[in-house]
Amino acid sequence: MNNLKKIEEYLDKDIPYIDRNSSYKMIEIYRKDLEKYETITKFPMWIGFKVTSKCNFKCIHCWVQRRENEPSFEEIIVALDKLKKMSVMHITITGGEPFLRKDILEILREVKKRRFNLEVFTNASLLNKKIISEIADIIDINNDLFQVSFDASNENIFMKQRLSTNYEHIIDNIKLLIEYGIKVRLNFTATHLNQYDIIDSYKKAIELKVLMFSISHVYDLNNGSTLYDLVDKEAFLKQVEECITLSQNSSTKFRVFIPLEYYSLKAIERKNPNNDMIKRNYIQDWFIHSDGSIYPDVTTEYDDFYLGNIYKDNIEIILNNVDKKIDILCYRDLTGSKCEKCSEYKNCEGGDKGRAYKEFHNVNKPDPRCIAFNDNHDKR
Repeated sequence: MNNLKKIEEYLDKDIPYIDRNSSYKMIEIYRKDLEKYETITKFPMWIGFKVTSKCNFKCIHCWVQRRENEPSFEEIIVALDKLKKMSVMHITITGGEPFLRKDILEILREVKKRRFNLEVFTNASLLNKKIISEIADIIDINNDLFQVSFDASNENIFMKQRLSTNYEHIIDNIKLLIEYGIKVRLNFTATHLNQYDIIDSYKKAIELKVLMFSISHVYDLNNGSTLYDLVDKEAFLKQVEECITLSQNSSTKFRVFIPLEYYSLKAIERKNPNNDMIKRNYIQDWFIHSDGSIYPDVTTEYDDFYLGNIYKDNIEIILNNVDKKIDILCYRDLTGSKCEKCSEYKNCEGGDKGRAYKEFHNVNKPDPRCIAFNDNHDKR
């Protein structure tokens, strides 16, 4: 795990989120005010809004929980109005594949009418020049962004992971998005099938002149749960290290999300315990499923985290639910756990809250995937 030192040094740098600059600036100002007055807001700042569960791809790693419900255009308008009243700053439109909806451009117009900052997650296979030119007229090209799923530097690897032959068409659409001045981030999901193709995919992103190339290790949720442990950790880190080196002289910026185990492998038990083992989180994010169900994020789709339905419930009911669940939503107390003496606590802060809840039915436990001190589970 020697690669981790260089990666940690890179992650410790204050790398600007140029792909989310406007949203991050607004949220950071807001959060500083909350910290100053020691306030926890009930309102989210950032919304992941799934407008459909339908998709035209059958990606082997997909973490999406499929639900048949697809909201009507009228329901989405009702939801957007509620979110505006809650002073939400940013909306990410996602799916499934959002562009399977015939009214997706109208939905984007309604989002921008309400002055939300906007991201759209897409596989880009259903775009064309006419659609892209309309998108450029709708969005704020200085601040809004399109994230395109991009897991390969060539069609052969793309086919293995995405089970689609649309690779060259997607490349053409990425070029068109950039031609029309739209900010593009390419997101690479690392699996055992493409773990040796990360650096070449970054080179492809640089060639395409996109704004950002980001890497996510496959997440162990739904389809991804069977693939997570198949990724070679050393190979993954070696590729990431090469990307960091390449990024030093590239206008296409690089971001990576390192899973918990990579830190826990090098954890050392400290003699003096860490301070501040009670983490106080602001309600920054909500994830809205295609049936309108609201959760803190995609990893916490459990009854204890359910906040209501954006289409069926009024704002007062939703906020009452937040009030009732404020402890599980906003606090995590790892006092007395192995995290207290772990050298890597500053990097992971106990790991994934959703995984801890799934395993222990308790968020006040370390992530069960932590293997620090040769112990897969917390023994307190």
